Amino acid sequence: MNGIIPAKQNRVNKKHAGGMPKFEPTDEQRKTVERAAGFGLPQDKICQLVVSDRTGRPIDDDTLRRHFALELERGAAVADNAVIGALYDKAVGGDTTACIWWTKSKCGWSETSVIKHEDSRLEAMSDDEIIRELADRANKLGVKIDMSIGERHPDALDRNHRRGGKPRG
Repeated sequence: MNGIIPAKQNRVNKKHAGGMPKFEPTDEQRKTVERAAGFGLPQDKICQLVVSDRTGRPIDDDTLRRHFALELERGAAVADNAVIGALYDKAVGGDTTACIWWTKSKCGWSETSVIKHEDSRLEAMSDDEIIRELADRANKLGVKIDMSIGERHPDALDRNHRRGGKPRG
């Protein structure tokens, strides 16, 4: 036989003789890993949740990644789906808080108010027209306005009224 001696086989590991049998995850362990990954638990903590039947000790990171790759990958998606489904059910069922949260996060709604600034008609008026308008308004309120102030102090409007939209102070 070409001088090659075939390896002995055992009943657990048909390829190689001797050594420990390879780790085989159970369905329960798969569910545990997927759920823990969905919670966002770090992989070193997830290892502590899976105990090997053959050693009685938690598995290591390599074993976790090798045997539970799909569960680690799917965990977050499964958890997000469950939470979003529950939120959706509450929102369409009339839960006001769930509706508000949904519209803010999914529809881009917010509680901010937008104040639209429109140019007042005073912007289009001359200085003399503004003075007459203010005097007319004041007279309707019973306040007498001296219309000659613009004549005695021609720069008063430039200093006090037309400040280019800048606030005083």
